[in-house]
Amino acid sequence: MFRLASILVLTLAPDPGAVAPPPTAAPAPTPAQPTAPATEPATPAASSAATTVVDQAQVEACDGSRTPATVDPRALACERWTIAWREGGTAWGFVSAVGYDEVIAERERELAFARRYSRYFGVPLDERYSDPSEPICDACTEAAPTGRYGEGQRFGGGGAAEAITAAREQHQGLKATLDEHLPHLEDAARLAQEPATARAAKAYAKQLRHAMLDLARAELTLDNAAVFRSAPMAEDLQRSLRERQEALLAAHGALGEAVAREVAAAYEGKYAEEGAAQPEAPFLEVSIDGIAVRATYSTGQAQATWFEGSVGLDGAIAGRSLVAPDSGVLSCQAHTEECGYVYVDSVLRFTARQDPDQKPRTVAELWMRRSNWVMAKPFVR
Repeated sequence: MFRLASILVLTLAPDPGAVAPPPTAAPAPTPAQPTAPATEPATPAASSAATTVVDQAQVEACDGSRTPATVDPRALACERWTIAWREGGTAWGFVSAVGYDEVIAERERELAFARRYSRYFGVPLDERYSDPSEPICDACTEAAPTGRYGEGQRFGGGGAAEAITAAREQHQGLKATLDEHLPHLEDAARLAQEPATARAAKAYAKQLRHAMLDLARAELTLDNAAVFRSAPMAEDLQRSLRERQEALLAAHGALGEAVAREVAAAYEGKYAEEGAAQPEAPFLEVSIDGIAVRATYSTGQAQATWFEGSVGLDGAIAGRSLVAPDSGVLSCQAHTEECGYVYVDSVLRFTARQDPDQKPRTVAELWMRRSNWVMAKPFVR
């Protein structure tokens, strides 16, 4: 095992070995390049219109009456801001936020999704998003009376409060999940053009669309449940939001596995270390299970895992590799964290190559982020 670890150090890391020389076949990737692994999902930027354009706002009193705002909406004292989505003059959902700029940004986010979905999947823009209300400032500060009802008293609504709180938490959970998944709409649209992944991609995109609609509907339902003091309404909402979240995650998993199957069919297997003597050449074996990817280096009877990662919806394979630290001394011989080895970000990628013998080759390249991106020696099949 010590011999195998030293091979890894000499190939990949600075002291106690040498830094891998710059590759001659391809430039080293940098974090800005498409081939570099993303450290966290991109998040949509708030609309610039939220800070440069002021929509005509309405101020709503406790009795439901509304008057146009006569000052900058940001200067108003509001319990919350809402925008109603309307269809045929009837509200079917709400956008809600604590501030004016925030509610405008949330409205624009939902509109942007509807426009992109329409464009990418060739369907008409959902008419339910065509008639949003003005931003509405809830200026009612009257506190609900307390002490009127005993525990379990008829019409007291005590159970409703707990159910509404649980439904709100579920609503926030679905919203957080959507924040993570919305950037993948473009991935779904692209994969919908591939025969092998089209069905799963369309199913995933459909779940994204339904989840966006459910978020808006839930805001309205939560308001109604509070007015009606209805525990059953809140409980039904909590269940439906949980089921939507589970369906979205399942659709994402199914699409990820469909992509990984295509990647496995193309690249799973053994790659011989280039330039090593045959037939006992060391090799790198790439195995893919679901979306999980592992690359194992073997030489003689010794083995070590050089890469652990996963296949992304974009088809890239990103993960981590265990390597010797840039400085310090290893405390033992085993290739483990306990002995002082450290994990670094890494990317496993594949390059098609035509050799002089006219035979096509596939080159497996393992890139790791040290002070710069460095590549292990290439492996070929």
